[in-house]
Formats: sequence, C-alpha cells, structure tokens
Amino acid sequence: MAFSIDYLFQNDLETFSWLISCGTVRSKWYEEEFEAMVQLFKLVCILNKSKKPGQKIELQHIMELLLFKLASVYTNQVSDRVSKTGRREKLTVQFHLLLKEHCRTRHNVGFYADKLCITAGYLNKIVKQVTGHTAKKLIEQRIVIEIKKQLQNKEWTLLEIAEQLGFNDLSSFSTFFKTHTSVAPSEYRSQMGNRF
Repeated sequence: MAFSIDYLFQNDLETFSWLISCGTVRSKWYEEEFEAMVQLFKLVCILNKSKKPGQKIELQHIMELLLFKLASVYTNQVSDRVSKTGRREKLTVQFHLLLKEHCRTRHNVGFYADKLCITAGYLNKIVKQVTGHTAKKLIEQRIVIEIKKQLQNKEWTLLEIAEQLGFNDLSSFSTFFKTHTSVAPSEYRSQMGNRF
C-alpha cells in the first residue's frame, strides 16, 4: 500500500506522521487484524463507487479509520523502528505538524525553520531528502489545498478567503492560485459548483 505526499497533505491525517518517517514496512498480521483491514478496504471500494450525497466525507472517515488501524498494527509490531528514525525524518514530521497548524497564515519557510530552530536552507534540504519536495513547495501545495477547501464554501467571498489565508489583497491571492492551478479562483469555484 502506498500513499503520495499529495494525498497526505490533502487529508490532514495525523496517522500519516508514522508513514513519513518509516518508508516501506513489512509486518506480520494476526488474522483478526487482517480481516478488519479487508472489511475496511471493501467499504472504501463501495463508497468510492457510490454517487450518494456525503459520500466523499464518508470515504474520508473510512480512510482515516483504515490508516488508524494500519498505524496501530505498525506501532504494535515495529515500534522500536520509530525511535530509531533519524533527525531528518523527525524534523520532517515536525515540519508537517507545524504546517498543518500554521499554513493558513504563515507562508514562508523561515517561519517554520525558526520554530524548529534550524535554518531555512537546512529545512528545505532535509524535507527534500525525505519527501522529494522542498519545504517551500510543500507550503505552496498546502496553501492551494486550503484555498480549494475554502472555495467550496460559497458563503465566503474571494476577498474574505484571501484574508483568512493571509494574502495581502485579492490580486496576490488570485495570482498565487492561478500560478499553481492554471485556473482563477472564481473559475475553480464555478467548476466545483457544476460538479455537485
């Protein structure tokens, strides 16, 4: 089973922190653990094919449960590996947690590096070694995801969303979003409206 770094940041799942630091893991499963995972996978498949309202939220909750179960099995069987992870992996996990907490208003690498008591250059270097992306790239990806989430709420104007996400003005907000998605925020919002 594999998850992309993009999936991690799109879903805000705490259980991913152990996946980031571990790489490929092989472990033995008890029959009841395996059966529970099979049932969760079946639910994922059923919900993935479903067209009913709220299916996306249900699917996300089942995925969280599935990942929680994976983390539980992993922790029980190879917990000593977590304690042996290197400094780079631990810092990357700490960066991810800080990013989750502050991404809405803090958009520069220097802020996260200061919080971790390291330089911005070192943070970029280690995050790239662990994830394949620089810290700056991950921050930008996270901001785009936050913007997409906010654009789904039609009660907020584009200016309100820009302000909530720490942009100085609507122009810089729109330019940032269009640069990273090739679509203007208003266009994206109307596309989302057509899907539902």
